[in-house]
Amino acid sequence: MVYYEGPGANSGQIPSFNVRIAPAAPPAAVRRGSLQTYGSSVTYTIGTRQGRAVLTLQVVHPGKFVVQLSGTGAAAAGSDLAFGQSLGGSIVSIVLPTIGLIFLGIASWIILFVIRLTRTRRARAQGY
Repeated sequence: MVYYEGPGANSGQIPSFNVRIAPAAPPAAVRRGSLQTYGSSVTYTIGTRQGRAVLTLQVVHPGKFVVQLSGTGAAAAGSDLAFGQSLGGSIVSIVLPTIGLIFLGIASWIILFVIRLTRTRRARAQGY
C-alpha cells in the first residue's frame, strides 16, 4: 500500500502526482502492472498526522526500492508518501481475536454462574 500523508488527506484533498517504483537491487521485485489506484477509502489520523491509502502494489520479493515522484502536487508542503501493509488486514487481525476473547469471557462467566447456581441449589436441597 502507498499512503499519502499530509494536509487534507482525510477529506480526500490530495494533489495529483505520479509515482514510479523500481527495484534498487536484486532480489527486490514488484509485480509488473500492480501499481494501481486504491479503490476503497481508508484514512487514518495519528496525532496530527492524516493519511489516506492512495495506491496498491504487489511486492514479489522484498528489498530496497527506488521511488520517483513527479507531478504538479508532488512536493506539497508538509506531505509525504508512506509505504506499508494494508491497514484493513492489520485491523482485522486485531479485532477478530479480540471479539473471540470477549465471547470466550462471556461464555466462561455464564458457565461459572450456572455451576455456582447448581451448587447453591444442591446445598439448599441438602439443608446447608
